[in-house]
Amino acid sequence: MSENAIHQASSTAVLPVRPGQGLKLAIIHRRIPARADGPGHARTITRAVLTEWACERTHIDHTLTVVSELVTNGAIHGRAHRHMHLVLTLHADGAVQVAIASRSRHGGPVPPPRPPHPSEIDPLAEHGRGLAVVQALAPGARVETMHGAVRAIAIVPPAVAEAA
Repeated sequence: MSENAIHQASSTAVLPVRPGQGLKLAIIHRRIPARADGPGHARTITRAVLTEWACERTHIDHTLTVVSELVTNGAIHGRAHRHMHLVLTLHADGAVQVAIASRSRHGGPVPPPRPPHPSEIDPLAEHGRGLAVVQALAPGARVETMHGAVRAIAIVPPAVAEAA
């Protein structure tokens, strides 16, 4: 990634405090390609942003894992045509919210996401652990539809990172 792209990726905005929403210190929004190299782009951007935000190394590593899993799932199972949106939000308590969103390939209404079906994990399988990994690092992670888009949201608390 070029220096300019990293600079653009690491720019942040200070958000006003709104009653009942909790304090958000900074937010970043970037487009990510909905293809095989999307997770790599998302990790590069996320690492630059979280380093700028002075997050602890373990917290960065855990957040990178969540970002990678969500972008990969979005590229494989999502409805994105050309790109997805990565939104990172730093909360006052140090938690980092990750949101990955995509619109319908055809521009029409998006059907509700299929709920994940937990299944036994084959210890020799190469796939099938992503949801469990995301839930372990970001309890309460969810997928929702809104205004014709599908969005995966996960909040990675620093306490999870410190406990590891």
